Amino acid sequence: MMNDVLIVVDVQKGLNEIPDFNHFLTRINHRIMSYRTVGKQVIFVQHNDKDMPLNSKSWEFADQLDITNADSVVSKTYPDSFLETNLESILRDNEYTNFEICGAQTEYCIDTTIRVGFHLGYQISVQHDLVGTLNNEIMTAEQINKHHEHIWQGRFAKVF
Repeated sequence: MMNDVLIVVDVQKGLNEIPDFNHFLTRINHRIMSYRTVGKQVIFVQHNDKDMPLNSKSWEFADQLDITNADSVVSKTYPDSFLETNLESILRDNEYTNFEICGAQTEYCIDTTIRVGFHLGYQISVQHDLVGTLNNEIMTAEQINKHHEHIWQGRFAKVF
């Protein structure tokens, strides 16, 4: 299953403590390659805030992330990848009506971007093992991911 475009959100050094980060990154890179192989666009979203300041080490994309100079990069400062960014104009200019999303953090930037994208009229899909987050004091990263996938499925996105 492939959508018009793959959006890769916040796969940055500041989030490298996501459980099994290297394996997570390998799976994302495999999905990126799947899109490129059939000539589809990949858009990378890069977050900056007080925890990942612009141009800092934590702000940089993960070293192993398969990103090229030909890829589009959207810079954001909010959990919503659409708010005050050029993401929607890239999607509209290319006449994309659907997208697949992957990356971090499940309960913040991924969830917000899925819900806003849904309300903007996009059809969205998520591969269940391509979103990641950190453990917190209430839930493990695995529990957070499963919880959000359950909420998204059939409401805001197709989880496969």
